[in-house]
Amino acid sequence: MPKSAAKAPRNELAKHTEKVVKEVLKTTGFVPEKEIYRNYDNSKLDYQIRSLILKGVFGKTPAVLKFHGLKNESQDVEEIEKFNGQNESDLISAPTVLSHRAWVSSKGYGYTIFGYVDAPPIIRSAFPSKEELSDFLRFYQEYKTRAITRPWIKTPRGQDFSSAYRETADLWIRKAKAKERLAERDYIPYYKTLMKLGDAQISQIPAEFMHMHLYPEHILKLDGGKYLLLDHFSWGYRRQWADLSYMFWKTMVGIRDNEFTGADLFDYFKAWRLKLKEIPVVKKDRNFDRKIGLLVLERTIGTIIGDIGSGKFWETTEGQSYFKAALRREQDFFELLSEDYK
Repeated sequence: MPKSAAKAPRNELAKHTEKVVKEVLKTTGFVPEKEIYRNYDNSKLDYQIRSLILKGVFGKTPAVLKFHGLKNESQDVEEIEKFNGQNESDLISAPTVLSHRAWVSSKGYGYTIFGYVDAPPIIRSAFPSKEELSDFLRFYQEYKTRAITRPWIKTPRGQDFSSAYRETADLWIRKAKAKERLAERDYIPYYKTLMKLGDAQISQIPAEFMHMHLYPEHILKLDGGKYLLLDHFSWGYRRQWADLSYMFWKTMVGIRDNEFTGADLFDYFKAWRLKLKEIPVVKKDRNFDRKIGLLVLERTIGTIIGDIGSGKFWETTEGQSYFKAALRREQDFFELLSEDYK
């Protein structure tokens, strides 16, 4: 069968969530207390569940049970082993795996049980304190120099990073059109600007190996100045400093204030950027300001089209109450930031 005609692996977690959960609970003896997270496949217009996490007890040990709906997400145990094999940091560690079954085609799902750690994320709100930001800078330096000492994933042969921004933005466009939540005037002008900047500038930023979804909730702050790094299926290649742009973006999308303007957000970004330049590995890059600005522009298009334009939060009553103000804020922020690159 030609590759293009091959069927995608089935996702039983999305199709039969309750059935899958009952089956795994019975098999493992895991006793659930509450659901703590659902993640959706952002490549699907209907937002199929890709993972589900329950907090509970495994044996007598506090634990979390993570269901893998997609094949690639069941590889996090293998990735943890590879991470541990090269990690030279005494401060950053990976979760403890208590039980695991890899995704198999006959089941259409997999699962992993991790030891539960009761610890806060490194940044706990959309507006991090000075202490939280300083703590993140310390973490990031350690992560870049001692937690990642050598990539264990080779750059995919033939992968063209120069057009990755375009492919991602095109996916967001398709999702936004399917939702019919935005008028084209709400996003097409910004999309066109990004395409021009991307062809001329974003495509020139080199790719690096990193944690591709470095969000505040993926870094837990432990006692003794140590950190637990989560989400280990997310190792791979993105443009240099993309992990920093994701950290900023994740705080940015958490702003729930209708009085917070695009100009306020621009000042917020500049304060973040100034602080990030205190990190020793960042100081070495004379082009950091230009690179991080371009990457945040790409993240902002994702916020406008991918999050506000088609994200599930914006369908809720709470989301709708912020919708107009958030859209206007992101649009104005994009205009202000892109002026430096036109």
